[in-house]
Formats: sequence, C-alpha cells, structure tokens
Amino acid sequence: MTDYERRYNDHFKRVIESPDGTINKDALMRELSDYLILIENVPLVYSYITNGRISRPFCDWNTVVGEYERSVTDDIDDAIEDFKGRTLCDRCRECEVCS
Repeated sequence: MTDYERRYNDHFKRVIESPDGTINKDALMRELSDYLILIENVPLVYSYITNGRISRPFCDWNTVVGEYERSVTDDIDDAIEDFKGRTLCDRCRECEVCS
C-alpha cells in the first residue's frame, strides 16, 4: 500500500465515502475547500515566521522550525548590535536609553 493510499484509508475514506463506497460529493468538496485554505495560508505563515526564507506549503516542518529559530536568533543578534555602544543607566532620563 502506498503512502497516499494509507493516508486516504486512515483519514479521508470515512469522511468522504458513503457506507456503500460511493464518494459523497458534498463531503469531498468540503475537504477540498479546507485543503485549499491551508494551501493558500501556510505559505504566508511560513514566510512570515522565517522572514521570507521559506514559503513552500509542503516544506518539512523541521526545516520551517529551524529557519524560525534562526530568524529569532538573527533578530536577537541585531538587537544586541543596536545596543552596543549605548550608555545604560538607572532611569536617569538623560541618556539615550531612558529618554
């Protein structure tokens, strides 16, 4: 049995087939509509959380998470660089940080 057959049998068969084995067109259309929503939105989320590095909807989740973590690390490193050389104090209201 192929992967797609196993996935169909494990999930979709009970959702879109009638007990006699015929396809329930309304159920199929609902499933395809839900799937299309994912296909349209997943790339937007992937792109957003990876700063545009990934947008393919079928990209492996480990790759997306790794790029997200890299993106967060890059943002933290950039923030640290921005603060280098600034004078820090205890809320003096006169320095660059407090004002």
